[in-house]
Amino acid sequence: MAEFHLPPPTPFLASPGEPAISWLRWYSGFKNYMTATNLDSDDVADGRKRAVLLHCLGIEGQRIFQSLGDCPTYKDVVDKLESHFGPRKSVILERHRFRQRGQRPGESISSYVATLNEHAAKCNFGTLTDEMIRDQLIEKTHTPRIRERLLMEPDT
Repeated sequence: MAEFHLPPPTPFLASPGEPAISWLRWYSGFKNYMTATNLDSDDVADGRKRAVLLHCLGIEGQRIFQSLGDCPTYKDVVDKLESHFGPRKSVILERHRFRQRGQRPGESISSYVATLNEHAAKCNFGTLTDEMIRDQLIEKTHTPRIRERLLMEPDT
């Protein structure tokens, strides 16, 4: 098999300022690079994976990383970078999105319920998850028959 050389991804943060793309998108591309170059195999030393990731961060990314504390393993580095650069999670925002999500024209009930489940997973509803999905379905479905049936169910 012919060997090919794949250039590393564009540095995540080459200079001060905001990254050009989100951490999640960049890291997804980085993982593809690691797979394509076989650097993600178990045979590759953890220290090498760590060094490749840090190299690909770019100069400013490396500077920020150095301020985040000690990370001896590749997984530690990824976790620390994810925590620093990853999206901030807001339960309030996720609940707002959940409550705004109505059934779209032409969307099946099963697809709508699946989407509600995905949104609810980010909302920390705990034991109330099923009830919240039911209430959202009652409120935002385009199918009156389903709404009526759910409204006729006993509270238990």
